This record gives sequence, structure tokens and C-alpha cells, in this order.
Amino acid sequence: MESTGGHRRSEPRSADTFRLVFQRAPVAIGISRDGAAIDANDALLRLFGYESFEEVRGRDIFQHFAPEAREGMARRAAARARGGAEPTSYETVALRPDGTRFPIQVSVALVELGDGPAFAAFMVDLTELRAAERAVAEGERRQALQALALTQVFDAVATTDLRGRVTSWNPAAERIYGFRASEVVGRELMATLQTRYVPPVTDQFVTEMLLTTGLWRGEVEQIAQSGLRLLVEASISLLRDEAGAPAGGIAVLRDVTAQRALGEELRRSQRMEAVGVLAGGVAQDFGAVLRSVLSCADGAATQLPKEHPVRIELERVRAEAERATALTERLLALASRQVLRRDRFDLRDAVGHLAPVVARAVGSGISVVVDGTEEALPLEADAVQVEQSLLELAANAREAMPRGGELRIETRCRVLDDDFVQAHPWARRGAFAELTVADTGRGMDEATRARIFEPFAVADSGRVGLGLSTVYGVVRQHDGFVSVQSEPGRGSTFRIYLPLAEEPSTADSMQRPFVRGGRETILVAEDEPLVRRLLETTLGRLGYRVVAVEDGEEAVRAFETRGGAIDLVVLDVVMPKIGGEQAYRRMKAIRSAVKAILTTGYAPESARIAALAEAEGLPIVTKPFSPAVLARKVREVLDAR
Repeated sequence: MESTGGHRRSEPRSADTFRLVFQRAPVAIGISRDGAAIDANDALLRLFGYESFEEVRGRDIFQHFAPEAREGMARRAAARARGGAEPTSYETVALRPDGTRFPIQVSVALVELGDGPAFAAFMVDLTELRAAERAVAEGERRQALQALALTQVFDAVATTDLRGRVTSWNPAAERIYGFRASEVVGRELMATLQTRYVPPVTDQFVTEMLLTTGLWRGEVEQIAQSGLRLLVEASISLLRDEAGAPAGGIAVLRDVTAQRALGEELRRSQRMEAVGVLAGGVAQDFGAVLRSVLSCADGAATQLPKEHPVRIELERVRAEAERATALTERLLALASRQVLRRDRFDLRDAVGHLAPVVARAVGSGISVVVDGTEEALPLEADAVQVEQSLLELAANAREAMPRGGELRIETRCRVLDDDFVQAHPWARRGAFAELTVADTGRGMDEATRARIFEPFAVADSGRVGLGLSTVYGVVRQHDGFVSVQSEPGRGSTFRIYLPLAEEPSTADSMQRPFVRGGRETILVAEDEPLVRRLLETTLGRLGYRVVAVEDGEEAVRAFETRGGAIDLVVLDVVMPKIGGEQAYRRMKAIRSAVKAILTTGYAPESARIAALAEAEGLPIVTKPFSPAVLARKVREVLDAR
């Protein structure tokens, strides 16, 4: 996930994030198509001395380079467009409008935009670097190193002797790696930073390249003092003494961890958006077919005797069709096409009330630890969707711990600043509620973790399906983001960030997930023992008198014998003998003013349920539901006139 603050825009949040990074990047970036400039960032305008992009728009990009360089650049661009193996990075000579020539490093990539392919060019002014190299060649090594350290403010710069031991370490290196100069001078550079070459090469190979060509460039993985793993672009040049003999090396190290992570998040977001468009279309079309199947099955069943074998088969068809309809709901969640019911509630309270449900769901072999902040975490969100996401993460954790373990659920307020956003480019600044779900399960390797939120990907638990992808869709639909940390054998930690609601006005008090109870009598009909016990416990704790039965026929008998003592009935739609729909109609024939709530594990939009709800004005609670959702709905129906 991974967006910027400010006013809302109609384009995808991933596009907002990309645009912000594009404009603020310290490297000059230009985008062209058919040789004409179509976009440029502020760094490029400064590099060439322009006041605004309008001075550049539509101009021939090759006019910004020396005449002798244009032919080679055009040849490389044409080869790249044909998919050839031309170098993607090279040095050339640039030309400012006033005729000033200067050396420049150009890296070119072919990118796909919404309206077709284009070229993206990343440019770095090499003037100061070349001046420093000339100073070194002339024996002015100290002055050159100082000039280079001042000009390369974003990059770590270190010099070493012939044995690779650090002789100087600039302030940018201290900021990036966390080591002070006094802590690294005299130590072997690559060993201190636990360097691993990408792709793997040996230290001997790098040394031979330096001695042969005077330069080695590549990517490395290094470890900062804090333990943070960094991806670094390294450029190491050979230093020579006044006699021309090798004297050491100078390493320019650029941390590209954030840029690569942002690129990965952008590509993941684009994949999820593409899958979401497809999933949403399939869900809508498939849902229409299922509604037709359900309608036909219901119509045919009504024309057959109750015990007719064909009617029994039709009931099975209907049940399976409703299960498939529930799948379309998850596809719609993946496509972010669900209609959110935003309520104001406290995430801290919601998690506290849901904890017993989570404990029952994961089983006795897993201990559930809930650690919530003492301060309120007000959200304006769909409480049902947020709670469902927590239950899905708990279910994933349960499957990851087949032999038991610990599941930790934590909530706290996080104010994300510039430092956090720099380290996590998928994030944005602001105040957020952080929901953490951590397990001690089997964990994931890097390849699995990279695709964890994609539909039908294999999770750390071994589960395959839409579960985690729907969590991703729900969080994004709430303008939030989600991250995961995991290593094989060391469990997984999921963190969901949801934007905190603004302080309510004096006329707007925050609605809590749990509302007041009462002394009314409620008849509950539910064939699943675990769910029935949950209903009894939840409603009993709120002060209600509960009559619990396990099927529709027993519910009707209880309603008949107790007469007007029943204030509300809670009916499961699908039960043995007779379902909730038929039970409700029989109860209504006994007392027309009966109040009822339907519960279902299937999609509430199925033809039969939708028709009943619309005709009778009955509310529907979708399983699995949280105690907070149930309590709120019960009080709402009882208070309605």
C-alpha cells in the first residue's frame, strides 16, 4: 500500500504518491515520447536553467545535448524501443540554452504510461565529480575529497587504503549508516557494512576490476548500525599517488532502498488494481447468474411437496449457489466496490470486544494477548469491514501455528513523520491508528512475502484464497495502508494503518461499537452450537433475557408458547427443518408486529434474502459478526417504532 495528504483526487492514491516522489526527487527526471518532452521534474528544470516546464514542453529532447552526442543517443533510444540490449546508463555531454556544456550521467528506461509507452531519463550532473577526479589526478587529493563530500550531499562517500580500510567518512555516510567517522576509520569498509554483492561477485573480482579499469559499479546489500538492511548503488574508483601507483579507493554509496520499495509498491498496486477491475466485473456478472439460479431453484422448490427428493436436491443447489454468492462478495471487496457504511467508533474498544471471538476462533492451543493503548483511537470507517479484516488476519495466524503459539493484537496511535515516510515510501504523513497482528508461526521467505496480498497467493499459513487480498482491499478503501514483516521460522507481523478521525464537534459524540443493553426478551434460533453460545453470552452480558433454540420449528413453537413475552427474534436464514424465512412468516402470522433480525453466512444480496429484507424491512447481519455489531443492531431494532 501503499498516497499523499492534502485534498482528495480522483486518480488512484498510488499515482498521487508517484507524482510527489517524481517532483521532489533530487535526481533530474525527464519523460519523452517520439523524441519530444512530455514531462519533467523540478530538478531537471534547475539542471538546465528553465523557469517552468512550459519552456520545455514538446521540444526535441536531443537539443539539450551536444551535437556530437545526439546521433549515439538517438541510436540507443531506437534500439531500446525495439527491445535491444543497448546500455541503459551512459555518460555524455549536455547543453544548456546559453550554450554551456557539461558532463552528465544519463540512465534511460522504457516505461508504460496510461496512454502508451514512453522513455524516462534520469540525469546527474558530473561536473563536480569530474573536477574532483582531475584534482586527484593532479595530486590535490585532500581538496578533491572535501569538494566531493560537499557536493555529494545525498550520498555516502568513503575513502580507503589498499587493504580496504576506511581513511575518511563523510557526514552523509554517518546519516545513512549510523556509524560515526571515529567508529569506522581504520576498519575494513565492506566487512563493517556486511556487504553482499547483487548479483554475487567476489572481492577479488572487484579488486581486479579496479586495478584493470580504475572503476567498479554495481549494487550491494549492506547493514546499517541499527540493523536495517539497505540496497545501495556503489561506485568505487581507484585512487593513485603522485607517482601513479594505486594508493586506495573512493566509494560513492547511494541508498536506493526507499526508491526500490516505492517502485515495488507501485507495481503491486498496479497489479492489484488490474486484478480488481477484472474481479469486479466477474463478480457482478457471476452474481447476476447466481441470482437467476437462486430464483429458479426457489420457484421450482415451491411447486414440489416438502419431502420430495428433487426438492431436497434443489435445496442443496440453493445452498451451494449462496456459497458462491458469498465468494462474489469477497471479489467485490478485492475490487474495492463494496459500499462502505462509515460509522464513528473507537478501534481500541472494537478490538477489546472482539478479542473473545478471536480467542474462540483460533482455538485453545493458541494464546491471545491483547495490548491496547489507553487513549482513544477514533475512526470513521466501516466497523464490520475493519473487524472482518482482523478476523481474517487471526484466521491466517491460526493456520500458521498448527502446533500452537501466541497471537498478539496491539493498538496504538502513530503520528507518521518525514523520517517514517522516508523509510517507508508507501506511507504518508499524519495521525493513524495502528493495528498490529503478530504470530509466532512458520513465517515466510522474501518471495512469498512479496506476493502475500495477491489473490490466491500462498500465505505463510499455507492458505490459498482471497483472504489477505480482501484485507488489502478493505484497508485501501479506507485510505490506509498495510505492511508485513516475516522471516522463515520467526512468525509474521501485520500492521494496518487507518487514518484517525478528526475531533468531533460538540453536537457529534463518538459512537461506540458496543451500545447499552436492556431487559427485553430475545428469541435466538441458530443451528451452529458455537455461534448460538456466542449469541447467548453476548446478549446475556448486556442484560437481555435469552431463549436459544437450534432450528426454525423449535423457534416457532417457542414463539407460540411464550405469546407476547418475546420482544425480538434473531433467526439464522439457513437452518434444519425450516429456515429463518419460513419461521419469520409463521411468527408474523401469530403476531404481525414481531421484530426480527436475520443472520446469514451467505451474501445478503442473494435474490431470496434481498426480497424478504426489502418486503419486510428486516435488517441482516452477515457472519462472522462481532459482538459490537450484533449489540448495536439489536438495540437499533428494539428502539425502532
